Amino acid sequence: MKDRRNRFACDLTNLGNLCSVLKDCDAIVHLAAHPGGNGASQSYIFENNMMSSYNVFEAAAILGINTIVAASSTNAAGNDCNVDTHYKYLPLDEAHSSHPDEAYGLAKLLTEKVADGYVLRYPDMKVISLRLPYIYFDDHSKCLSQNPKKEPSLYTWLHVQEVVMVIGLALKAGLPGHEVFYVQADETTSARDTMDLMKDFFPGLNIREAIPGRKSPISNEKAKRLLKWVPDPKYQEELNAKKPSE
Repeated sequence: MKDRRNRFACDLTNLGNLCSVLKDCDAIVHLAAHPGGNGASQSYIFENNMMSSYNVFEAAAILGINTIVAASSTNAAGNDCNVDTHYKYLPLDEAHSSHPDEAYGLAKLLTEKVADGYVLRYPDMKVISLRLPYIYFDDHSKCLSQNPKKEPSLYTWLHVQEVVMVIGLALKAGLPGHEVFYVQADETTSARDTMDLMKDFFPGLNIREAIPGRKSPISNEKAKRLLKWVPDPKYQEELNAKKPSE
């Protein structure tokens, strides 16, 4: 593999440049994307993120790189970025249909479809898409929220060190084909019980099983089962120890 300390600037929308950077690599962890905001148009976000992701898979095929871990998002299902959500049931899981209605989520979902196609064409290729939630850092000012947001939210999150951990597990998993995983902390960032929040946000929605306490309304059981991932409770404890915000 390339020296881990090496850094290369690369325009992922340029396939030739990307191939030159990835040459001699054993695996790819694809995290790059325009997150939206800063005045970027929906068309620019979609074009940039979609072309970048497609080129990652095409470069991997050209170079014979058969292990890819890609950062998808809960927004691939149509989550917080959506104008409106279209959940059929909770807890949400990987079998739930996806209904993004904005550029970022659409590009994430279509990148998963690109992965589906590439593993069919290249049977030795193994791809894992991680549907990541909001990522917290040690110096993040966010803390538990007492009051619901104005817009519907599932309040899911994950600490950046947990992201690193689950990526490492995904690289070693060796699962055939393409698998999609929700990965988020076991509990939410809200100080309120999840069932109360969901009733406020999604009255009448099918709750297929009771969600106790502040447990996440998105299931991470598949990741725990197939990736052998065990969320570290210390990050939840650190979040819980912060003074709840109003």
